[in-house]
Amino acid sequence: MTACIVSGAVVFSTLFPVPAAAAGKMAAYDGSEIVDLAGNREMKAYGERLVTGGKALVSRDYGEEAGAGISYYLDSEAGNDENEGTSEDKPWKSLEMVNNRTFQPGDRILLKAGSVWEEETLSPKGSGEEGNPIVIGAYGDGEKPKLTGNAAVPEVVSLYNQQYWELSDLEITNTAAGFTGAMNDQNGNKLKDVRGIRIAGQDGGDLYNYYLHDLYVHDVTGVCAWISGDNNGKPGILGKQGWDKSKRTGGILFEVLEPATDQPTVFHDITVERNVVNNNSFGGIIVKQWKGADTGGEHWASREEGKGNAADNYYCENWKPHTNVTIRDNYLSQENSDYACNTIYLTSVQGAVVEGNISKEAGTCGIEMYYADDVTVQRNEVYKTRVKAGGADSNAIDPDKASTNILIQYNYIHDTGDGILLCGFIFGTSVVRYNVVKDAQKRYINPHGDKGVNYVYNNILYNTIEKSNLPFIESSGGNGVYLNKSGNMHYINNNIFYNTAKTTTSVGIGEGASTSYDSNCYYGKGVQAPEQETRAVCGDPMFEGGLTGDGDDVGVELLKLRLKPESPLLNAGTQVEDDPLLSISANPGRDFAGASLFNGEPDMGIFEY
Repeated sequence: MTACIVSGAVVFSTLFPVPAAAAGKMAAYDGSEIVDLAGNREMKAYGERLVTGGKALVSRDYGEEAGAGISYYLDSEAGNDENEGTSEDKPWKSLEMVNNRTFQPGDRILLKAGSVWEEETLSPKGSGEEGNPIVIGAYGDGEKPKLTGNAAVPEVVSLYNQQYWELSDLEITNTAAGFTGAMNDQNGNKLKDVRGIRIAGQDGGDLYNYYLHDLYVHDVTGVCAWISGDNNGKPGILGKQGWDKSKRTGGILFEVLEPATDQPTVFHDITVERNVVNNNSFGGIIVKQWKGADTGGEHWASREEGKGNAADNYYCENWKPHTNVTIRDNYLSQENSDYACNTIYLTSVQGAVVEGNISKEAGTCGIEMYYADDVTVQRNEVYKTRVKAGGADSNAIDPDKASTNILIQYNYIHDTGDGILLCGFIFGTSVVRYNVVKDAQKRYINPHGDKGVNYVYNNILYNTIEKSNLPFIESSGGNGVYLNKSGNMHYINNNIFYNTAKTTTSVGIGEGASTSYDSNCYYGKGVQAPEQETRAVCGDPMFEGGLTGDGDDVGVELLKLRLKPESPLLNAGTQVEDDPLLSISANPGRDFAGASLFNGEPDMGIFEY
């Protein structure tokens, strides 16, 4: 595919509205508003309090509300299984009373605040219906009711072939005794095939409506099982497990099990929001589909058979993705376990939004999409991703194998290994726009795909780290290979490459047959425009403030990136047009802070003046 210049516009092939609080902003921005557009500030503060010893309190007392169906009450201290269980003063005691019952639409299972159950799985039966889900929640004041598996049960909460469920206000752990989080043989031998919450389907057809919110899911000590790779002799790390046996341990898991029939199981309408999910291995929030053998039998996860159908969005008949998935406003931290990897692993989905989340110290990847289509990743803060537990990567966001129409916008990424890995093996299409990537230890943008198209525009890539080599755009597989695949184009426009370091000796802004540069700004020691660049601005972008990299105030840091009225980058960008290979509108409608686009010609960077 060749870039076509039409009146200064790159021909390119508004999904989700900006939050109402941001609508209408123009010249003056408040730092507190901006930080909420790059990760939910309230959830970040709340999550940090919990993971440092704060109390997880009940957010909603369902006991004070009338339910549509029957309400059942449990109290681990004052309950009695001889009670009817249908009033606060006559609650049940054990989870067994719940597990032996089939619940009806509108029923509620309410656990007493402060109660604790150990080494049991909560696995009620039954399904709700549209507009009338079955609810698991809390009653009373105080700390969330706690279910702790002690790594003695495979999962602490389990649903199987059920639909229309709401789960809230539980604290869930599944921790092996004596586990400290450090990478060593003693801890590795403690890891097991365990999860916090598992929602599974098998020969279940279409399953609808799951709402998980205000949960505290932490310290699930699951094994780290990889698709390929090797365990390198380290216990608790399993290599070469293939798709279906890998990456299915951790905090919250949606998965499809091996079928006995040819009927696909597909989840629809999943919402996971306002949860604190930390120190769970392998991952925090995971969505998977059954893959089986790609060459025969039932296999619904993979899209690889559609690699020849680029004009039809790589359609393949066997692919059965989960739909309408929302992961929003969660605090996800993996900082206290060397085995806790991805915070969000989203696979085999079509139509998903990942927004407002905080991802801290993930291993391998913060937010990863695989065999996915039509996913928007926006307004997240992702930082301190690092290599862990036998994984090779350390990126913030990764549209991985056979993923298309992946929109990555308005995110704040900092202090990671790689910033954004464009890993479209087999095929992939993506748009990366209006993001800030700061102080990536490895590469800021890592092109590593085989076939497709990628647009990278109006981002700010800036470095404050004193180091000799600064790879802004570089492929970990080699520029000579991945930047020279003519069938996998990268159009790079309106970005700002900025370096404050004084000891830089080389800056990598890779180019080849599959890259095109137009209307970018280059500034700082060693930062030079590539030969392909058609309309470079080589000089000071004139931000409103200096970029020091100091401090943790996200709002203040981002405010520094506004352009002064005399900036040479105002009206110096190029308009990016729609591309028939993408279903994403080229014009997002709003800049990083919610101001309307455009005021004249596009500005470079993330703010429109």
